Amino acid sequence: MSQNNNVQDKGDDDNVSDLEKKTLDENLDMDQCLEYVNPKGKYQLILFSILLLQGIVGSFVFVGGPYFFQDPIFICQDGSTCSQEDACKQGNYSISDSSNHTLTLQFDLYCDRQYLKNLSLSFIFIGSLCGTFFFSFLSDLKGRKLPMIISWAFSVLGIGILAFSQNYAMIFVGQFLGGFGIYPTSTLAFIVMSEQSTGNFRKVATGYLLLGYTLSEGSINLLGFLFNNDWKILIRYWLFIPSIILWFPLFYLIESPRFYLNKDKEKVLDCLNKIGARNTKKSYQAAPLQLTKEQINFHKYSLIKKKEVYSYLTLFKYKSTRWITIACSIQKFLMIFVNYGTQFSLSDFGFNIYINATIGFLAEMVCFGFLVKVLNTFKRKPSALFFQILSSIFCLLFIAFPIPDSCKNSSCYQKYVQILLFLLSKMSINSYFVVISTYFPELYPTSVRSLGVGFIRATGISGSILSSFAISWSKELGISPLVSFGIIGSFGIIFGFYLPETQNQPLQDEIIEIKHQKNSLLEVDAYQAVSKISDTYNNQLSNQSDD
Repeated sequence: MSQNNNVQDKGDDDNVSDLEKKTLDENLDMDQCLEYVNPKGKYQLILFSILLLQGIVGSFVFVGGPYFFQDPIFICQDGSTCSQEDACKQGNYSISDSSNHTLTLQFDLYCDRQYLKNLSLSFIFIGSLCGTFFFSFLSDLKGRKLPMIISWAFSVLGIGILAFSQNYAMIFVGQFLGGFGIYPTSTLAFIVMSEQSTGNFRKVATGYLLLGYTLSEGSINLLGFLFNNDWKILIRYWLFIPSIILWFPLFYLIESPRFYLNKDKEKVLDCLNKIGARNTKKSYQAAPLQLTKEQINFHKYSLIKKKEVYSYLTLFKYKSTRWITIACSIQKFLMIFVNYGTQFSLSDFGFNIYINATIGFLAEMVCFGFLVKVLNTFKRKPSALFFQILSSIFCLLFIAFPIPDSCKNSSCYQKYVQILLFLLSKMSINSYFVVISTYFPELYPTSVRSLGVGFIRATGISGSILSSFAISWSKELGISPLVSFGIIGSFGIIFGFYLPETQNQPLQDEIIEIKHQKNSLLEVDAYQAVSKISDTYNNQLSNQSDD
């Protein structure tokens, strides 16, 4: 089937594919409809590029914490540099003139005001939590395109407030609004890409969308090094202005045809034909081989109540979605906690923040280059479990290689071992997220996919709210933060064993229980219709006999 996807691109009306011949006599399901209009054509490539660029810029807010809020260099009583903990305990300290111009330095977010820094880092995730719940619900009411446009507008507003902050209250507001808009946009990006493509292209494209996060890590690290972590330059010129520019391409998006199933047949047809038109060189009006309503199997997607509105309670109402939601949410919560914890700990192990971040960036790039290409050859469930177990092991091994005090400002083998463990843990964590970027959306039917993925991402991002505080608590206990993340992250492994496998399985479009209920009612309706016809026929025979 896929080898004939480019029939329209060739513009050869004489070469009709098997799929096109099939549509003359048989109805198509939604995946076949997408194959008909080309699920990996020019439109999907442009769509992927837009979403990837947004992922890169948007992730700046999330991965930029260690750079925007880098601690200043403390000079203790003896004139030597020391950690913030030691300096604050002594009380008599000074700040080095060579400290980078960060938000922490400008607004004194250290020592007895350290909690304000932790709150600042947490507010972006609190905003993400609120935004994900709101826009996931909105996307199931109004579609995917409009919520993406609105959510990105919120992110631009938040970044603008953050870029021109005059006090820590403005930082809180900017971080909250930035998270409120950016995270839902990234959630919807995966859904849109998944619903407007099929087969291996869908798996590869959704996997590579995570590349935006990795490229963002590498970019912010380079920019931070070049501009000495000057928060005004980084946020105003490399985050705020690009975010404004990237708002306009969202109007290019076509609404997902899957959204209109059970709602409006004409709009399903219109969306599919628009995709087909953009994937061919001919104009929309002259586009050949357009789909018609008669070719689409709408009967397969009909609901008992076509205007029924689903909510988050729906995810827990039915057995088929209840356990999936609980297990995936707990797993995502713990792995997000580990991921952002390691990101915020970049200056607490190994050498320095720039070297550590570069190692992490290279590890993730290698991971993407390998895993996304071979993702479809491995089963989803064992792959996710394997990488989750590895990430916990590598984090826990930090306990065996603490950096001695004599090595704080010099090189020692413990630093090299920690860098290696960090590299391996980042590869494992990133591999896990690549797998679930395809795996988790496939677990839900279309009717609640946005709600399900949104709920998982919302509960997941709440784990990052605690990660900055966990770093402070770990330091007070005298252990490496990564050891704490390894211990906590390991608790999520058990929940992965009870999830179903989805590899090479077609996407479901309705909750199983509702689908069975609908089929039962259809059978009753069919029986009643046959009975009515039979009664009518018998009455006619009876009347003829009387005559």
